[in-house]
Amino acid sequence: MAPKDAPKDGSREKNNGNSSSAEEGLRQLIPDGDIILLVGPKKEKIQISSHLLCITSPFFKTMLNSNFKEGEAFRERNGAPAEIELPEDSADTV
Repeated sequence: MAPKDAPKDGSREKNNGNSSSAEEGLRQLIPDGDIILLVGPKKEKIQISSHLLCITSPFFKTMLNSNFKEGEAFRERNGAPAEIELPEDSADTV
């Protein structure tokens, strides 16, 4: 029997044991992260730190420290997490 607060369609929010979020469907890998990745065709949301992305990925380091639209959006975010779309990727892979 499903818990009384479980969704009626049988689905579960994917947070893999990470922090819960007020925003449904947001995976918080870094709860105070300054980037939200919108991954795959369903735009699954993953919150992470730009610092972590930059030290582990030359791709993100270039993207966030350049004049790419994502880098500009990151610098102009006014305290809110910047969103980066990754439509070709899988949330499970990221």
